[in-house]
Amino acid sequence: MFTENGYRVIASVNDPQQLGRGAGDANDIVVVEGTLLEGDGQGLLSDIAERMDDPRIVVTGRGFSLERIAAVMAAGAYGFVDADLTFPAFRIHIDLVASGERVIPSNLIDTLFRVADRVSDDAPQFDLNDRECEVLDGLVMGLPNKAIARRIGMSEPSVKLAVKSIFRKLEVQNRTQAALLARESGWAEVRLNGNAYQPH
Repeated sequence: MFTENGYRVIASVNDPQQLGRGAGDANDIVVVEGTLLEGDGQGLLSDIAERMDDPRIVVTGRGFSLERIAAVMAAGAYGFVDADLTFPAFRIHIDLVASGERVIPSNLIDTLFRVADRVSDDAPQFDLNDRECEVLDGLVMGLPNKAIARRIGMSEPSVKLAVKSIFRKLEVQNRTQAALLARESGWAEVRLNGNAYQPH
């Protein structure tokens, strides 16, 4: 169906290791079934991102909570699409991702507004330096290290060091936990002025 609607399907695989290093072009769209994210979902998305050139990953699934979708986004996905959508509706979501937008199920919009209403006007202090704040911005936006480095003008190794420092200061274990803490505390809302999911 995709090939009939202007898209070219490069590959269909059951394991990201079947994707060769450097497969595809920049901003290619990768559709991942949500059931594949059980267990180490973050590791799976990171593996895909590393094997391809900054792909736009879209996860499909049913019944995901806001927290789970936030974790998927923090792990590098560009969006989450309900698996029960009709193909025309699904195609619209894919078109949005192709144009650089990030997408989430429409039924979560009310939930997001309720969360926003509870956000404090002042962001909590995480004792991060300016560069670490910029890197945490990238984690909240779900960007891989390579994209964060390009966005803020740092080398990728320096970004990796900053990520480790952020984990230590926030007392978290991974990127998902760091991004969720930034969102839930209101830090991300103030820092990014409501644009946490806007690509750069």
